[in-house]
Amino acid sequence: MKSYKLAMKVVLAVSLAMVAMTGCQHGEAPVTARDQINIWLDASPRELEFFREIGGRIEKEMPGITLDWKITRLNDLKPEILGNAELHRSPDIVLLVNDWIGELSRQNLLMPITASLTHILPTMLDGVKVKGQVYALPWSFESLAFFYNTDLIATPPRSFDELVTLGGALASDSLYPFMYENKNFYYHAALFFGFGASIFAADGGIDLPTAAHEESLNFARDLHTRWNLLPAKANYPAMINLFGRGKVPMIITGPWSLPEIERSPVKFAVAAIPDISDGHPARPFIGIKAFAINSHTSHRDEARKVVEMLCSKQVQTLAAQRIGLLPCCDIAPDQLTPYQRGFLAGARHGVPLPPGESMKFVWQETNWILNEIFTNQQRPISEILAEAQGRIEQLEGRR
Repeated sequence: MKSYKLAMKVVLAVSLAMVAMTGCQHGEAPVTARDQINIWLDASPRELEFFREIGGRIEKEMPGITLDWKITRLNDLKPEILGNAELHRSPDIVLLVNDWIGELSRQNLLMPITASLTHILPTMLDGVKVKGQVYALPWSFESLAFFYNTDLIATPPRSFDELVTLGGALASDSLYPFMYENKNFYYHAALFFGFGASIFAADGGIDLPTAAHEESLNFARDLHTRWNLLPAKANYPAMINLFGRGKVPMIITGPWSLPEIERSPVKFAVAAIPDISDGHPARPFIGIKAFAINSHTSHRDEARKVVEMLCSKQVQTLAAQRIGLLPCCDIAPDQLTPYQRGFLAGARHGVPLPPGESMKFVWQETNWILNEIFTNQQRPISEILAEAQGRIEQLEGRR
């Protein structure tokens, strides 16, 4: 009898332990373990809330997984990927910036993605390719656009010829009619590419002394010296302050300026940057955030499905409406705000930020060039370009 009671106690103890481990109650089916998909990203609290909501929907569609969202500062994100992707097979998915793709793909840290991408705008898709292969799916973008004071300007200028004429008419009522950060190559790039210049030669080397580059610099200098539309140096804080106070009616800036400008009393609208000339649109840089998959993940198929769902047209449309996303797909204009439509119109002709370590030389020297053409206005631009090219060739080891 004692042995029977002892046996029953053992059976009961084992049963309770099994219930505790599985979390099952009487009559419930056992809980199936889910695979955890780790997603690393830099996101605001509002964006994270949106991602978690969409993630919940994805988990219902894919009952075998659970999504874990880890916030990492953008400056720390790439070093974290480089240190963990192969060694720890984590993260499974990362929301990265497109100019990282070249380096990470060369180190075999990104999984090539094959999917139906017809909903993604071609310009955005170009920004996530290396040698024709897609390594991430575009999620959102940032680019420059033309902001104008609607109390003073009913219709934005379609070309820089119209802008110059309009600027002359507005000059008497403005501190300056027009401003942009004219000593910053990120801003000048809209003119640089619009005039047909390119950063790299056919052999892949940096090639700055070209006729098109010189033409774009002459034009930038003329905006100040010939037409007196803007100061020799237009810095960002002054530009935003003066536009918000109604002292400068036209500026070029990006979506990061919207919160501050919206707090000001000025009434404004956003449009594409005016064309350089007929058939030659301004072509600003585009920075793209895109979801990429760790090539060492243990969940390749699951990660690919998650990324496809996150970057679908339906989710990007919802994100545009809910969190102000600038989407990378072709969304009906009536589903976007006027500001979003303005940025998207300009980005269609934009140039994705180029990948590659040599771009650090480009930023350094092109910003020096812009400073030099305004500081030493009598110096020939061809001479300035030749000096910058010489330094780049030394840095690249070509001399």
